[in-house]
Amino acid sequence: MLERNKQINKDLGQVIHEYLPDNQYAYSNYHTLAYMAVTGLTPKKLRNMYHVANAQEALTNEQLDEFERVKQAIASLIMIGQTYKAIKQAISI
Repeated sequence: MLERNKQINKDLGQVIHEYLPDNQYAYSNYHTLAYMAVTGLTPKKLRNMYHVANAQEALTNEQLDEFERVKQAIASLIMIGQTYKAIKQAISI
């Protein structure tokens, strides 16, 4: 049972690497989607607006929690074979 939970909680990057190995833009696209879902802004806009090197540094604690939940949802949807378009709709941007 514990092993099963570990499988479910794979990092989004790991899921993309495993399920979408031939899509060179998947990592960037799905992470941008997660930022957009949480903040309404792309990582680049966040970095520029807050003058930070990493967009995560611009997020509040609440946004960080939400960002992790959104990434986990995206990873789960990738694992069940959903398309980018379906995932984008599912997390309602």
